[in-house]
Amino acid sequence: MKRDREDSNLMIFCDTVFLLFSFAYLFFFQGDLLEVLYIKLPAALYFDFHLLPVSLLLTLICFFIGKQVNKLLRFGSLWYPCNYLPSAFILGICTSGNRELFFIHNFGHWSTILILVLIVIGVMKVVSMIPLGRNYLMKWPYCMTLMLLTLFVTLTVGNADENLHRELKVEKLVKEGRYDDALEVGQYADETTVRLTLDRAEAMLLMPSSEPGSAIAKHIFNYPVTDADVVADSLMARTDSVMHRKDNATLTALLLKCDLSGFAEFLFADSEEHLRLSSWYPDYLPHYYVEAFVLAEYSLGINIDDVKQLYGTQYNAAKDKFDKYQEEKKSYYKYSEKNRMNRLYMNYKTSYWWYYDFNN
Repeated sequence: MKRDREDSNLMIFCDTVFLLFSFAYLFFFQGDLLEVLYIKLPAALYFDFHLLPVSLLLTLICFFIGKQVNKLLRFGSLWYPCNYLPSAFILGICTSGNRELFFIHNFGHWSTILILVLIVIGVMKVVSMIPLGRNYLMKWPYCMTLMLLTLFVTLTVGNADENLHRELKVEKLVKEGRYDDALEVGQYADETTVRLTLDRAEAMLLMPSSEPGSAIAKHIFNYPVTDADVVADSLMARTDSVMHRKDNATLTALLLKCDLSGFAEFLFADSEEHLRLSSWYPDYLPHYYVEAFVLAEYSLGINIDDVKQLYGTQYNAAKDKFDKYQEEKKSYYKYSEKNRMNRLYMNYKTSYWWYYDFNN
């Protein structure tokens, strides 16, 4: 009687863990990818996507499959998690696509993974036929370990590309107008993609501000940038009916290309379409523009008297910080460039100066 009750508790535990894992995996981690994959289905023409019912439905289907496998193979007691190996594999298949493909693995990969799963199931079935001792307390850690290994199959088969998930999340938040939330996605990650950089730039350009588009000059270098020339070309090719937003995109593109002379010339321009600097920002200049002007004065000798006069407090603060940056950089000249880059990254990773020196 005690043994039957212990085995029953183990089974209930495994059922609960699989249900909770499956729903959390689909709803919280793969939700945006599920929506992208759903659009590829014919059903998308007739029914809108709703994450909650889709997650619940897939969870229950996989749970039902596990129960049917249990009736067929009768994994019991310690080996009960093996009933969910096919379910874990199917759960991974349902989330193994990307933007272009429903399944990212080719036929050879699928065949190899499927054969390995079948081999594991066969081996586990043979091992499960070996009589167990009476130490019931040892069943729990073994059973939990086996359950974790079973769930790992899902994580191995499913698409776990963090950058893809960040891209999808940011795009969704931008469409919903939740620009601040979009910038919080992966904000502490050290890697990025061109698409993710452009998605973030779009969120910055659309953020509410006293001057449309100026948020990009306050945030763009807070995040890692990859393939800067591609990003810059995309920003410069942007069409926008709001002139300030278009101009801020162009100015940011020039900074990404490290074209300081072009940046200064564009921002100081005065014509029917482009107003002078003081007309754009009468009180406060975005700090990346200030940092770029300080660097332009230092490295190219560009006259920025207008900046000093209009934004004296900001300029002085940025100049003091730049002097410290230069001193610290000189103290690291004895190291390799990569070592110097990493050391300066600790204190200046979000400055335009670090980007200018090391990102290209």
